Amino acid sequence: MAKIRDVAREAGVSIASVSRVLTGARRVSDDTKAAVLTAAEKLGYRTNYLASALRRQATRTLGMVIPRIANPYFIALVQTIEESAQAQGYELLLCDSADDADIEKRRMRALLSRQVEGIILIPCDEKGSAETVREALREVPVVSLDRSIRGIAMDQVCVDNRAGIVAIIDHLAGKAHRRLAFVGAQQTVSTARERLEAYREYVREWDLPSADRVLLGEFTVEWGEQAADRILADGLPPDAVVCGNDLIAAGVIRTLRARGLDVPGDIAVTGFDDIELCRFIEPAITTVHQPLRDIGTEGARRLFARIEGTSGPAARVRIRPSLVVRASSG
Repeated sequence: MAKIRDVAREAGVSIASVSRVLTGARRVSDDTKAAVLTAAEKLGYRTNYLASALRRQATRTLGMVIPRIANPYFIALVQTIEESAQAQGYELLLCDSADDADIEKRRMRALLSRQVEGIILIPCDEKGSAETVREALREVPVVSLDRSIRGIAMDQVCVDNRAGIVAIIDHLAGKAHRRLAFVGAQQTVSTARERLEAYREYVREWDLPSADRVLLGEFTVEWGEQAADRILADGLPPDAVVCGNDLIAAGVIRTLRARGLDVPGDIAVTGFDDIELCRFIEPAITTVHQPLRDIGTEGARRLFARIEGTSGPAARVRIRPSLVVRASSG
């Protein structure tokens, strides 16, 4: 079955130009229109384009799929996307993938069946989400937010995870912490992978044992609690724990304090994301602040540009975070 890229190749124009002709969303030259329609007719694409054109012109609707709706970090991104959508006259349909690639695929297909004009996706699996994204890109623009997928030409807007981890380690080193441990998530998503890679790479330069002192589970409070128990089972626990996100950090702190340890007097703890919870945990969590409004706004801007056919080549945008020092690191 012919795809829109096949029509673009046959007509000798860009995919964006084909989309403009077939949807009627923007004016194009008569020559371009004639070339596209001729190519679509030749390749048997006309039936597909009619269905696509009708839905794209009518719905003014976007889709968004997030891994876990209970995670306050993702909800903050949803709020920014919702505001951007409303400002452009779009409605937003939100789905939860439950961190499951099969469910994510069903949610993406459900959004496409509801004739959304574009999708914002926070992928649940760096490898497992790839085919779902490729499938969706054949019909509508898709922008990846917060997490990236390697090997796919699409706009991806993320924080600079390495810069955040380096800032944390520099801060701990400045507090004379030398024996570190890292508690993160399994390497199924880019955020988990990039934060661990940055930790190991940077720490290895000045303390090799710290680079290998790593525990991986999930981005949850419960995993943080379990990991802290494992850390304390070591005869010589670290003097600081670098956590892959704030939920893990909250769990680590709860267990350490329940076991009678002082944070940060005995063990310092840091997080990543700067969700609202950080300010209310005792002690408040030192963390990496993600500029969520900037991330969400840039992701939405790129999606609208794709829908309107005004964007250039796909880009991977990295937005720099900042360090927020609170009581958990001393």
